[in-house]
Amino acid sequence: MPETTSRKQGSFFDAYEFLMILKLLYPCDEFRPFSDYVNKQKSVREEIARMSSKQMYRVQEEVASLKQLLSLVNNGLQRNAFAIDKLKQESAQVCKYLQN
Repeated sequence: MPETTSRKQGSFFDAYEFLMILKLLYPCDEFRPFSDYVNKQKSVREEIARMSSKQMYRVQEEVASLKQLLSLVNNGLQRNAFAIDKLKQESAQVCKYLQN
C-alpha cells in the first residue's frame, strides 16, 4: 500500500531528498550543479516564507500605481505624436500656399 503524506508529489522536498540519496550513493562532484540549484531554490523559498504579507501587498500597490502612471505617460505620448502629425500637415499646407 503506498504511503500517504501531506506533501505533493514532485515537490521541493522530494527533489531535496533525491539529492541527499544521490550524495550518499555517489559521493562525487557529478551532482554539484544539481545540488547548487536545489540549495539556491531552498534559500529562495525560505526568503519568501520570511516575507510578511504586508510587504507583498505594498509591492502590489506600487506596481498598480506604476502601471497607472505608465498609462498616463503613454496617453500623453500618443497625444503629442498626433499633435506633431497635425503640425506637419498644417505646415505643409502653409508652404504649399506660399509657393503658389
